[in-house]
Amino acid sequence: MDHEPTDRPEWTGVGARIRHQRMELGMSQQTLAQRAGVSKSLISQIENGRSYPSITTLYLIGSTLEANFDELVAGKPAGHAEDRHDSDDAQRRRAAAPPEARKGIIMQGVFHTGITVSDLDRSLAFYRDVLGLEVWVEPTEVFGGDELSRGVGVDGASLRLAVMKVGASNLELLEYATPPPPNDQAMPPHGLGSMHVAFQVDDVHAKMSELESRGVEFLSPPNIVDEGPLAGWRWVYFNDPDGVTLELVEFNPPAS
Repeated sequence: MDHEPTDRPEWTGVGARIRHQRMELGMSQQTLAQRAGVSKSLISQIENGRSYPSITTLYLIGSTLEANFDELVAGKPAGHAEDRHDSDDAQRRRAAAPPEARKGIIMQGVFHTGITVSDLDRSLAFYRDVLGLEVWVEPTEVFGGDELSRGVGVDGASLRLAVMKVGASNLELLEYATPPPPNDQAMPPHGLGSMHVAFQVDDVHAKMSELESRGVEFLSPPNIVDEGPLAGWRWVYFNDPDGVTLELVEFNPPAS
């Protein structure tokens, strides 16, 4: 079992907010449990205040309920007028969507992008101290269990993580304690399944110079695109300590 903390006073009310959001969506505890990849009994314990979810469990629940971490942990009490207003807004968005889109849950944005790293402390120092990102969730202790393994699809998984704020989105850094990784270096950009994170900036040349002064090495000078479907892009690649591909992007849309 994934060991959920039983004493987390700073999260008081999280169960009530989960129950409120679940009921707003017309979702049963069983449906929530199935979609979030946890047990129905755990959902019941959390909603009744007998247990607090781990950070990973809260992410899974929040994603299923269309609610972010802040709303569930530090949001207003369930039933607050603004909560009802938010629900009304969500219902209006669903009603305005095409019939085929209303059958499912509307994607509201990218909540977070996750990067598996070899050394969480080293990567945290890079993303925080070099790139200047704000730490949202401090590094956790190593946690694991059957529910985590099932949730991430990795047998015997145990890991620790931290989360950084990036504008309106988040960047999750994960270091697996077990099992050992199947590869010892990041995939190249052309590798199947390879992804990269692009950070939007106001001035790619200025930001590049700033990061170079902090020891970041870029793969090329900024690439300038003035024609075609990407007109207005100024972009350049670099790597994090594990060789994961990152990008700076300045976007100045051409005048219509």
